[in-house]
Amino acid sequence: MGFKNIRLPSIGIRVWLLLLVLTTLLPFLAFSAYSIYRLGQDQTKIQEQELMHHAQAAALSVAKRLEVSQNILGLLASSEEAQRPNLPALHALAKKLTQLTPGNISIALIDANLNMVFITSQPYGAPGFKIHHPEEARAVLQTQKSSASAPIYSPIWKQWVVAVKVPIVRNGVAQYVLRMVVPIDEFRQILKDFNLPQDWNAGLFHHSGQIIARTSDHDQFVGQPAVHFMVKLLLERHEGAFENRNLKGEMVRGFLVQVQGWDWMLGVAAPSQKLSDAVFDALIHVVLVGLFFTLLALSLSFSLAHYLSHTR
Repeated sequence: MGFKNIRLPSIGIRVWLLLLVLTTLLPFLAFSAYSIYRLGQDQTKIQEQELMHHAQAAALSVAKRLEVSQNILGLLASSEEAQRPNLPALHALAKKLTQLTPGNISIALIDANLNMVFITSQPYGAPGFKIHHPEEARAVLQTQKSSASAPIYSPIWKQWVVAVKVPIVRNGVAQYVLRMVVPIDEFRQILKDFNLPQDWNAGLFHHSGQIIARTSDHDQFVGQPAVHFMVKLLLERHEGAFENRNLKGEMVRGFLVQVQGWDWMLGVAAPSQKLSDAVFDALIHVVLVGLFFTLLALSLSFSLAHYLSHTR
């Protein structure tokens, strides 16, 4: 059987023109939609990189601020007054250092029984205050490592604070803990100084899941537990990208990093819905434009078919 005997289906000229239009426009529409999808994927990666860089830079600044307090306490811990020990003289030296370093509220000395020996806001020998989070002071004595506490509301200072703790080690044994109280506003200001985009948010967290500071709605959420999925990431000490709903129920995409050397983590998040909406809007525009030209082409093809059928 030769090709001459093959007969094409007998269809009208309108159908042929319709097929011609569709085979021309549909690949173009499909390619346009795929290109927009790939553009959205690339934008997501770019945004994730920006979130990571902001989070790492902010975490570095927070770590440096904690190291300032740690170094002051370390200087006290290694002093002759601490190593003898001469506690009245250590109190006087700690008070002097507190006055010379704005941003630090007070320094206290805690003994191995977790009792407060002195605090620089009171004369030496005055009764000490109740110790918040005694388990953290106990951990410093046991591990002989510095730590930074979860957020604490101080009724004395009438503000939210954190406590940086450093052990006093003598003959290989931690005998005291030096504790410096630092206003949380110090860390909130660090986050604000990065001038993130208006709809972005940076958050500083204790590994237990409590919020230490935020760039937005700070007063509302400071000291509160983070949203459930974030608490899980903090307990696991997860570092990397995440996407979920924030405390306001908004879908966000963010990046979480460890504050190097401390049990704190820092995250920066941006609304993921805005990016998704932009991609979706672009796809809608492509579809609408493609539909317009498809209808226009169909109208012209039917007009041409009608003209040709009346001129034969």
